[in-house]
Amino acid sequence: MTTICKNCENTFEGNFCNQCGQSASTKRLSKRHLWNDYVHGALKLHQGMLYTLQVLLKRPGYFIHDYVKGKRVQYESPIKLLVYLATLYGFLFHYLGLDYELTTPGKIEELKEVRLWIHNHYSVVELLLAPVASIFSFLLFRRQGYNYIEHLVLNGYCAVQRLILRVLMLPFLYFFNFSGSALAGALTSFLLLYWSYAQFFANMSKVKSFLLTLVCYILLYFFVIAVAFGLIHLAGK
Repeated sequence: MTTICKNCENTFEGNFCNQCGQSASTKRLSKRHLWNDYVHGALKLHQGMLYTLQVLLKRPGYFIHDYVKGKRVQYESPIKLLVYLATLYGFLFHYLGLDYELTTPGKIEELKEVRLWIHNHYSVVELLLAPVASIFSFLLFRRQGYNYIEHLVLNGYCAVQRLILRVLMLPFLYFFNFSGSALAGALTSFLLLYWSYAQFFANMSKVKSFLLTLVCYILLYFFVIAVAFGLIHLAGK
């Protein structure tokens, strides 16, 4: 049976493409696909890891779109990358003793405590955000025709992108005690999310994509604040 490879569009026969090596049975993303991909390769990283990280900083939305559509053989999976990078960032952040306090306009101590908790548990926050962000983006962009798992892949890679920049910022935090501002961090995160969403949903107008991304980001922001606030109060009891 002749098959057209979804990765390189080569025509071949057999179980694997004779040009790029991708499986002939590459199907639409599902829970089983993500789980099998993580479990079977949990202890090793794909040789395409560095390339995956590179394209996430160059053309994130276009790359994620290609991955969802079947071009996967040369890329590392989002869930695996997210777990590894979150673990790496969390370990380095606390090992280097980079916990610090953020300045809060108006000196609102309770809000300051919440924002401090978020910053010092950022890797946990990113792991938590991916599935929640996928619910919001699935609902807001539902007319684009992607299922929840495909949105999970999208937001998983977006979380990886943010963690890459966080890891790259660690030397500045360590050597220059550079904490930056919460507002700058929030703005950067939003712009990164919009950059990825605008490319991924390329058939949507930029204005509509911007507005829906903004709504999604605001929902995520308040979700994280609520969770952090609840955990802090539970820990204080």
